[in-house]
Amino acid sequence: MDTTSATDANPSSCSLIMNITLHVADTIGVNSLGLGQCYIIFLVMLFLSVVIATSFDRVRRTVYNDKSNLDTDFDAGGKVSIGLTATTIVSQWTWAATLLQSSGVAAKYGISGAFWYASGATIQILLFSMLSVQLKIRAPGAKTFLRVIRARFGSRTHIVFCVFALVTNVIVTAMLMLGGTAVMTTLVRGLSVELATALVAAVMGTYTFIGGLGATFYVSYFNTFLIYLIMTIFLVKIYFDPSEDNPLGSVEEVYKLLACSEGPEGNTERSFLTMRSYEALVFGIINIVEPSIIEQGNIKMFSVIISSKLLMRIDLIE
Repeated sequence: MDTTSATDANPSSCSLIMNITLHVADTIGVNSLGLGQCYIIFLVMLFLSVVIATSFDRVRRTVYNDKSNLDTDFDAGGKVSIGLTATTIVSQWTWAATLLQSSGVAAKYGISGAFWYASGATIQILLFSMLSVQLKIRAPGAKTFLRVIRARFGSRTHIVFCVFALVTNVIVTAMLMLGGTAVMTTLVRGLSVELATALVAAVMGTYTFIGGLGATFYVSYFNTFLIYLIMTIFLVKIYFDPSEDNPLGSVEEVYKLLACSEGPEGNTERSFLTMRSYEALVFGIINIVEPSIIEQGNIKMFSVIISSKLLMRIDLIE
């Protein structure tokens, strides 16, 4: 791929483009919300979540005659369709860092940073998929992966992995709450971290308490719809909106801005349009190893797979 660095581009053209970019922050952005607007959005989201959870619980009881018990709360009956499973994985794997850190490393290292962030996420999904398929095939009756460890390795190993799983979920929960509250306090004027944390916990706790694990699948479906909607708006605004007040608006304009911008020292020719970046490579190695290890002990992700429905019967021949 032929790329243009800041030193190779036309100096006069770059100076004109960089002068235009000085007004990008004033032209593109999101206005902060007030506390009143935040409360309205919170009540709407809480209402929708409660309606979805209550509807799921009613349908499960009246149509399918399911009984509420501990096993159903853990695996939602073990009959979740492939569509709901896929959307739930997308929703639960899209953390605040998924959108924020990916954009941050792309802005810091260029296209190499975006590539290595996506590579790390792809590898952990592939590894987890292979592991979860084997769990579903070899132990279809297990409600958690910790049960499999106890049956295979005994009580002592089971206790060790229970501690690992507990610590992992405490860390993951803290990361998610911290990322979510950071976004909320940035977007809403005067919102404290304590109140933002309470609002997030109230929404999640309410629909989970009403509908159990099964309700989270349908709420995740709604969350995935919002994720794709917001991403589509961003894509259209950046690449397909050639209005006069938009300094971006097309692939060509974005490319010109990147070609004229000066990248970090670790990049070849200090270009944002190069894959040869030492710092991005180091970040990529860390991003591949760390999340892959964390997700293998995340009970939340295993619960999604355990709740899914097998599409065919598989006989294992010893």
